[in-house]
Amino acid sequence: LLVLLTFVDLVYRLSKLSNLFVYERLYLCYSPKYKEDIGRKCKRLLDHGRLLYLKSHGLNGKLVSYCEIKDSPENALLLAWR
Repeated sequence: LLVLLTFVDLVYRLSKLSNLFVYERLYLCYSPKYKEDIGRKCKRLLDHGRLLYLKSHGLNGKLVSYCEIKDSPENALLLAWR
């Protein structure tokens, strides 16, 4: 989570700069694998928020992986029941 917040903070700060070239140069410094990992962590963070929302409205739920990441990067399933 710390890596995610650091990356998000960096992107936010860079978005405030008027020089887009600086943003593009720094963004290109990260490998595709690193950006993929950050993207996956962002999705899990959003999924966790959805799970908390369901629970706050009286539903039970859990987040499960239904296949390997190599088979599908979208391998998370949010199950909900009463």
